[in-house]
Amino acid sequence: MSAKVLILFLETYDAGGQDSVSRILFQNLKVSKIHVFVNKRNDNRILKLSKVHDSVTVHRYSLLGTSELSDIAYKINNKQIRFLLRLINIIIKYPLIFISIPYFYFKFKHLNPDVVMSINGGYPAAEYCRSSVLAATFLNNTNIFMVFFNKAAPSKRIFSYLEKVYDKFLDNRVTF
Repeated sequence: MSAKVLILFLETYDAGGQDSVSRILFQNLKVSKIHVFVNKRNDNRILKLSKVHDSVTVHRYSLLGTSELSDIAYKINNKQIRFLLRLINIIIKYPLIFISIPYFYFKFKHLNPDVVMSINGGYPAAEYCRSSVLAATFLNNTNIFMVFFNKAAPSKRIFSYLEKVYDKFLDNRVTF
């Protein structure tokens, strides 16, 4: 790979392959700089980011993810409160995704990447992987790749058309 600057976007909540792939990339890519984006609330110790090469800079983004909201809902024993939290999660999912696109665009733009690679290491950690690559499509002269290690869960029927449009847009602009 002849790229000078790589952005590696990681959204994971468990070990699932992304950790191994990331370490292999850190050790073997011939790039001048790697910028790794991880959710600051996730346990990223499995990536062993403290032991990576000097050319790696870790950026911890602070957006609240829908999977985090789901985790909170499933820990609640009261069925009515759990239902309410899951309903709120469904309602705010797309606004969160929409907000994340300019958020990641501006985070990425000043780094002037040659390559943006988003690695989704485990369900349900794909929402910001998708929005990060969508944000990267607005950058100039950037190759964009999305790698995933899981099978996506079907979307809710009410959102299936929106999801098809979103996925089609990504299919036309991103290498999978």
